[in-house]
Amino acid sequence: MPRNIASIEAEGFDFTFGYRLQETAWGSFSVVWDSTYLTKFIVEKPPQEPDERVGLYRGGSARDNNWRLRSNLMGNWELGDVGSSVAMRY
Repeated sequence: MPRNIASIEAEGFDFTFGYRLQETAWGSFSVVWDSTYLTKFIVEKPPQEPDERVGLYRGGSARDNNWRLRSNLMGNWELGDVGSSVAMRY
């Protein structure tokens, strides 16, 4: 029976910044910025040598896209029971 004995070693930083403005007659506004910075991503599949994959971009599947920096920025607006958001991803 085959066994999966591969391993992944990942290191990095996650950070989130959020800010909400004081409520106005036009509603309340806020922004949230979530980011991840990947410093290490090693895939080890015996009997091969470890494979460093930070910054490796190639087609095929999302599994192969190991971006060094990923970030999401979102702006929110609310007025009573109505609200809207806009988001941008890097």
